[in-house]
Amino acid sequence: MAFGRMKALLLVAGMLLTGAASAQATRTWISGVGDDANPCSRTAPCKTFAGAISKTAVGGIINALDPAGFGAVTITKAITLDGGHVMASVLSSSTSGIIINVGTTDLVVLRNLHMDGTNSTANSAGVKILQAGMVVIEDSNIQRYEAGIDITSGATGVRVDIKNVTSTGSLFGLRAAAPNAITSLRGSSIRGNGTGISVAAGEVTMQGNSITHNTLGLIRTGGTLSSYNDNMIFGNNSSDWKPGKNPQYKFD
Repeated sequence: MAFGRMKALLLVAGMLLTGAASAQATRTWISGVGDDANPCSRTAPCKTFAGAISKTAVGGIINALDPAGFGAVTITKAITLDGGHVMASVLSSSTSGIIINVGTTDLVVLRNLHMDGTNSTANSAGVKILQAGMVVIEDSNIQRYEAGIDITSGATGVRVDIKNVTSTGSLFGLRAAAPNAITSLRGSSIRGNGTGISVAAGEVTMQGNSITHNTLGLIRTGGTLSSYNDNMIFGNNSSDWKPGKNPQYKFD
């Protein structure tokens, strides 16, 4: 009987140790000299965002240790990707840089990232939002995709907060097509794109941005596009942005 109890205790202890070893960390690390076989700790970092995301807990943070290229990634849970002071890169060709497809109450934060699509093909985006509760994109650069930021029609009701972001060299700097979505664009530069901002559904508000040198500055085919406080809109070859043209354009 005593032997049986001892065996049971050893079995439980082994299970607890196994669970602890496989537990996901709330903070993980990536490096250009890392390895995705590593545990993604600071001293043994992973090499890619995709490699680290499976080892990071829901709501956790992936930090970059150096300014390498960390590959495209699909995000399927609440998480933060933070390039820190090194401005981590996501380099992708013929595909989107970051795809977000999480729960309708989940928060995803993208911070201090540089996304380059190297003139990617159709349907690519620096950040493509398929579904989420809220997405925060800040202090980042996005270039050379079909759309810098693409809020797709399936992301109904998502809240998107874009702050201090440069989106350049794409067919669309920002494309918003999600019904009932609310997007805030603040302190950002949308320049040198085919179309700076395109709104087909939802609400987009702009504050303190520079929308310049795009072939078409702003266009709204649905939803609402509102401008508040010191947006600079100039140098575009043409624009659908004209005060009084449509009540869905709002100025303050």
